[in-house]
Amino acid sequence: MSILGNIYPVKNNDPQANSNNTYYSVWVKYNGKPTPLLFTEHELDVALDRAKKNRDDVHGDIKPVTLLDQ
Repeated sequence: MSILGNIYPVKNNDPQANSNNTYYSVWVKYNGKPTPLLFTEHELDVALDRAKKNRDDVHGDIKPVTLLDQ
């Protein structure tokens, strides 16, 4: 079963040349451990397009997550 979570915009606190001012943060369980991921808006767009084109590969059984599930 997949768990539905949220993606949050986060400010880049130390932007370097050619870096984004904002990233998008999400925590996932990866190899059994909570893991933070950061994406650019472009990377999110690419992932969304990939999911739209490959709907048969996207898990369909999704459970919304709440703070009570933690």
